Amino acid sequence: MREKSIRQRLLRTILGVAFSLAFVIGAVSASQMYGQRRSINDFNQKAVERLSSEVDDRLQEMNRQVARDISASFSERINQNFREMRENVEAVANMLGVLYSYGPDPSVQPDQMAGLMPGATWDGVLGEFSAIRDIRDVIRAIPGYDPENLDALDLYIATESGICLDGTDGAAFAGLPEGGYPDLRQSLWYRSVKGKPYYWASIFTGSATGKEKITCAVPFYDSSGRFKGAAAGDITKNHIQDTVLQVINAQIDYILLFNETGELMLNPNGYPDVSGLEMTDDVAVQGDYMITSTVLEENGWRLCLIFQQEAVRDASRFVAASIEENGREVSGLMSDSIRRSLLLFMGISLIAAVCATVVGNGVSHTLVRPIRKLMEEVRAIGSGRLDRRIEIHTGDEIGELADSFNDMTAELREYMENVQRMTAERERMAAEFDIAREIQMNLLPRHFPAFPDRREFDLYADIRVSGKGGSFYDFFLIDQRRLCLVVGEASGSGIPTTMMGVIAMTHIKNYAKLGYSPSRILAETNNRLAGQNRGALTVSVFLGILNLRTGLMEYVNGGHEEPFWKASGQDFMPLKSRPCFALASMENVPYWQQELQLVQGDMLFLYTGGVVRAEDIKGNVYTETYLKQYLDELVKREISLKGIVDGLQNDLERFSEGRGQELDRTMVLVRYFG
Repeated sequence: MREKSIRQRLLRTILGVAFSLAFVIGAVSASQMYGQRRSINDFNQKAVERLSSEVDDRLQEMNRQVARDISASFSERINQNFREMRENVEAVANMLGVLYSYGPDPSVQPDQMAGLMPGATWDGVLGEFSAIRDIRDVIRAIPGYDPENLDALDLYIATESGICLDGTDGAAFAGLPEGGYPDLRQSLWYRSVKGKPYYWASIFTGSATGKEKITCAVPFYDSSGRFKGAAAGDITKNHIQDTVLQVINAQIDYILLFNETGELMLNPNGYPDVSGLEMTDDVAVQGDYMITSTVLEENGWRLCLIFQQEAVRDASRFVAASIEENGREVSGLMSDSIRRSLLLFMGISLIAAVCATVVGNGVSHTLVRPIRKLMEEVRAIGSGRLDRRIEIHTGDEIGELADSFNDMTAELREYMENVQRMTAERERMAAEFDIAREIQMNLLPRHFPAFPDRREFDLYADIRVSGKGGSFYDFFLIDQRRLCLVVGEASGSGIPTTMMGVIAMTHIKNYAKLGYSPSRILAETNNRLAGQNRGALTVSVFLGILNLRTGLMEYVNGGHEEPFWKASGQDFMPLKSRPCFALASMENVPYWQQELQLVQGDMLFLYTGGVVRAEDIKGNVYTETYLKQYLDELVKREISLKGIVDGLQNDLERFSEGRGQELDRTMVLVRYFG
């Protein structure tokens, strides 16, 4: 109170002299400060809006990319499981074709490990049963099949004659009379698979088990090509749902599976609004969810993943609120500074107008300078220079505000560095694919003419690689009179697939150099690969050994595309071969060897699946029929083997223009002169 009284008395004493000067000084200083406050407030508001928008956009795009990556990875995993199931069923169907060729065994008697469907009797089907009964052992040898856990994979067959066989001990058939087992021939999957390579049946209730399940069916035929029945594989709906629920985590909220007609098959954790889903080829935003939709390549079913995006919104709101709060603190600090300055000017004016002017200007300069510096640094940060640091050490609220801006800038810089690291990781993966492609190309013989001093034959090969890799070819002289020809393709993609092809090619060459027959070469190579196969990869191979003196070629087809053979003066035709397993499928499987007699002028064209599975932008396939027709046209106008192969590669490029190349395209063309 005493200090206040002295201040009042002093103010009354000098008020008359210094009032005018103090008023002018105070008015000018106040006007300057209020103008600066308006400028800083306007700039701060724009900076808040810009930074909030940029942060929100970047967080949204990052979350979309995460959703895309998770969807791609999960869809590939589901598609791979379905593909492996179909390949297991195909293996059973292929082996049945082999068993039918052996014929019946009169010594076999009926047993209780088989079921007879309505209309079938043991007197009528015993001969057929004796021929195919060993398929039960094949089923038990399939990887992933467990008779004690048929919910995960159940494999069985149903024949036209009414026989049903599986890999169990026959408990499902025990005690049933002849013709007492449910008639699987009336099932939708059995009726639909006829005339098709395979058929996927969406969820239905099995007539024999009473369980809801998904079924994949593959037809099988006897040696004359007659339809004999279908092999089938089941997975129960409960097993699929349990598997899906195990992978749902904090990132994925719901997983839905629709069949090809859009009918919902799986909704394991109960997404409530299925009818209102918006499914597109990219990430769709619907309410509080982000939705990805992917069509599975194996069966055309659609997999839908649903993610919560509330975390991104919360982060955006938090950043925006933090920036706005900092802006309000700046405005409040400026207002407080202006009020203190005016009071200081009024106090100084009580002593003297001159002192008030000097002190007022000094105080104004001292207070405004850090604020201007703060404004300049904030403008620099807003332009993207996140390496800047605001160096203001006033020890008051402005210094604290500068520290807050430094913390926010460090967080934004860390976010940008994370984005750069993610980009670098994608580039590293692309570099690995380039390395795999370089390994693949360096191991293939690419110098032509390959044997310039040999007159018995001419040979040319070419490969156009894709991002998946795995295809290979090789040719070499075992001795002075035998030429070995190899074309193959490993399943899958990337470095593991490329290395699988390289290892298979190396084993084949080593065994060929030992003088083994084609059937033994593939049998030994298969056992080596199957015993070390941890990635469920397989290798399809065509191997031929040509006697250059006699023209006799011994060959084996291990699950590969049939080559085309052109006899002199005739058109190309498929070189028929007995079906064998692809390499690395399972150990100790037989490989059947065949022979082809070549004469002067005969040609042989070997290729991989990338040739006849190429598609155009409309989804049309470059089929074996079209390949044969174009080969016949090319040989009429092209003499050199290189011209024929290059012409075919160019036609494939033209056909798939706009679609891109998905698989390696490998070709080997041989002409025998005798």
